[in-house]
Amino acid sequence: MSVYTTRPSVGTTATLLGPTHSSTADSQRGCSVMVYNPGPLDLIVGNASVTVSTGITLPSGATLQADLGDSAGEQLYGVVSTGTQTVQTLETGV
Repeated sequence: MSVYTTRPSVGTTATLLGPTHSSTADSQRGCSVMVYNPGPLDLIVGNASVTVSTGITLPSGATLQADLGDSAGEQLYGVVSTGTQTVQTLETGV
C-alpha cells in the first residue's frame, strides 16, 4: 500500500485534493483520501465543478475521509469562499 501526503492551497476555484499521485498502477486500484481542514476558513468539498453553494462544508478543525473507486473521474476537489486555505491530505491505496 502506498501513502501520499499533500498540503494544497485551496482558493475560490476548484482545487484537486485527491487522488494526487501519479502512479497508474495505484490509481487503478482506487484509494482513500483523508482531508483535514486546519482552518480558519470553511472548506467546501465536492467534484470538479464544486462551488461554495454546491459542495459539502468541512468546517475548520474537521476531517473528511472519502473512499474513491478505480473509475476515471473519481476525484475530490475543494474550494473556499474567499482568499486561500491550506489543507492537509493523506492518501492511501485501497
